[in-house]
Amino acid sequence: MSFLVHVIDCISSRAPLEGPGFFASSMLRSLVRGSKTMTTAGEDNPPVLKRLCLRVTAQADPSVLTRLLGHLQHLNLTPRRVAAEWRITAAADTMEVQIEVCGLSEECLTNVVARIGQFVPVLHAYWRHT
Repeated sequence: MSFLVHVIDCISSRAPLEGPGFFASSMLRSLVRGSKTMTTAGEDNPPVLKRLCLRVTAQADPSVLTRLLGHLQHLNLTPRRVAAEWRITAAADTMEVQIEVCGLSEECLTNVVARIGQFVPVLHAYWRHT
């Protein structure tokens, strides 16, 4: 029993059995108790979505991030997390991008990686489970 439900029960046990105090305490108690059952009828365990992480290494180009996110936009998918980091070395400047997605099949993400790999500034692209 949650703390709030316990407090509501204590208050309602001292509330009068008639009048405005009774109505308010019974309404509040039913609202709090009703919030425990917020699942769909017949659905005990909601489906667990797989989290997949897309990792891309590309040349340091400001348009890379918007191009990568554009592929997910075409799928009408909002990433769960996006992280981009610049790597400055003596050989070349690169950008490493990690995009975490949920609710996308492995086959679909494989197709996205294949399309992303065709970009000129992309050096390496792959996905993995998180």
